Formats: sequence, structure tokens, C-alpha cells
Amino acid sequence: ALVAVAIDLRPDDTVLSSDHETLIRFIAGAPLQTIFGQPGLTSLSSAIGIALANKTQKNGRIVVGFSDRENYSADAWREALDVAGTHELPMIFVRPNAQIDESSNGILKLNVTAPTHHVPAIPVDGNDAVAVYRVAYESINRARKGHGATLIECASFRLHHEINLKKNDDAIANMEEYLIRKSLFNDELKESVVAAFGKELDALSKLAA
Repeated sequence: ALVAVAIDLRPDDTVLSSDHETLIRFIAGAPLQTIFGQPGLTSLSSAIGIALANKTQKNGRIVVGFSDRENYSADAWREALDVAGTHELPMIFVRPNAQIDESSNGILKLNVTAPTHHVPAIPVDGNDAVAVYRVAYESINRARKGHGATLIECASFRLHHEINLKKNDDAIANMEEYLIRKSLFNDELKESVVAAFGKELDALSKLAA
């Protein structure tokens, strides 16, 4: 789900600091030197300020926040949603909200949050990367065009839960099979990406030395 949201972000978009910030910024195309050389944005109020500036400048940049950190309270997120909705800010809020009914063989039950101050809340199966991408694509384009914020609610399985997952419940395996069927992934491509990343990491290490 995180990858599906991040894939259409731009290097100059702002990502609110999260447990997956490094991955998200890397997927968005930010250079490693930038990723490791600058502190993450940790304040929701700062995120709102940047979004306001982006709206004023009409620069097409957006702010993305992943609500997976315990140091942000539910009240803080609700307040941020309220402000983003009231001012139609170019923001995307993503909540990896796992809701699993173990009594029904691990069937996902999405927890739909009511729209808050004109911020549409869109539920999506977080195990389906293509579905998440479609929602994120529309939400990101909507924000870039000045039509306001969106809350994306992803419900996902956690593999460490004691649930007997079937093969088609594994989001990563499903995505790999999908990309192979579309001729978008193979071992050669994987090796080239790893090699390019290694070279960039080596260059960054030399600069640091």
C-alpha cells in the first residue's frame, strides 16, 4: 500500500516523517544524499504550513502524511484533516488501518471513516496494490489540480498475525505475479535496480568519508 501511494510522488513533494519515510522518499525519486542528509518533517503544523504555501504558489506540489506513528495523537490528525478540508489544501492522508475479522477466515472488513470537513475518505483493500494505486493516482492528481485533500484508508493483513493466509492473500506475491504477467518485471530488471542503488550508495559513502 505504501509503495502504491508513493510511486507517483515527485522528489519535491513533502512527506511527513513516518516509520517508512526513507522508503517512501526513495520511491518518489529523491536522491539518497537528500534522503539521508536532511531531517524528516515531523510536525503536522509544519506540514499544514507547507501545504498552504504550495496552494498559494500553485506549484503543483503536495504534502503526504502516513498516520503510522504513535507520536501523533488521533486529535492531532483530526485537526489536520479539518484544516486541510476547510482550506482545500493539496494534501494526501494515508491510514494503514488494519481491520481483520479472524473469525471469518481473515476476510478484510474496511473501516470507513466519515468524511471530515469536505475531505473524502476512500476505503481500499491494502493487499491490492493496483487498487491502492488507482485511488492514490486520482487523489494525487486531484490535489495537484487544487481540488483539496483526500484521506485514503488501507486495510491490510499483517503477516505476523496468526491467520492462515492463502497464496492469493500475499500482497507482495500478487504484485510480483501481476508485474510479470504485464511484462513489467523480471530478474534482469531487479538486478539492474539493485546495482544502480549500490552505486548511488557507494557514491554517498565516499562523500560522507
